Amino acid sequence: VVDFGESGLVRCCCCRGYRNPFMEFVDNGKSFVCNFCGLDGRCLDADERPELCRGTVEFAASREFMMRNVMPPVYFFLIDVSTDAVQTGATAAACSAIMQVISDLPVF
Repeated sequence: VVDFGESGLVRCCCCRGYRNPFMEFVDNGKSFVCNFCGLDGRCLDADERPELCRGTVEFAASREFMMRNVMPPVYFFLIDVSTDAVQTGATAAACSAIMQVISDLPVF
């Protein structure tokens, strides 16, 4: 979870698009080209920003982006129950792993 606090999300100053891994990083990561509008910008901390170096991130939206009060998270598990998954033990392994961690999930 990436929470920028009061400073808000890092966005392109031209099109206001969120800075993301699909932007083209040039000059050894010191600057980037916006994948929405093509604007060249400076980026000094790409390796330290989860939204630029991790496969999945969740952004905590600031008040200006929220239409309603914050809602508690919903946990959704998708389990493969195909014949192959059941026969190989993947379904049982997924169920077992979920059962082990479900008690550690935060309750809001």
